[in-house]
Amino acid sequence: MAKRTINYVLDGQYKNKEIYHFSESNFIEIIGGGSIKKEHIISYQVLDENNKNSSKEYLVSIKWKSGDTSLISLDNEYYNIFVVSMS
Repeated sequence: MAKRTINYVLDGQYKNKEIYHFSESNFIEIIGGGSIKKEHIISYQVLDENNKNSSKEYLVSIKWKSGDTSLISLDNEYYNIFVVSMS
């Protein structure tokens, strides 16, 4: 079985953890790692935006308030939720 790489932490803090959105929340979460929202993040940068099989994939670098960093991959739906939660 192929390893999942979308809506996933690819590197850094929380590496190999899945990212999920609970329908009642306005942010995304790292399973076993906590919330990805403005209160926990110093900055973020979109490193790449790809179109794969008619869907978008975003590579985003996050700098956490703890000083750690994460590289995450998000599909279009999760990326839009992420952007709203950062405003």
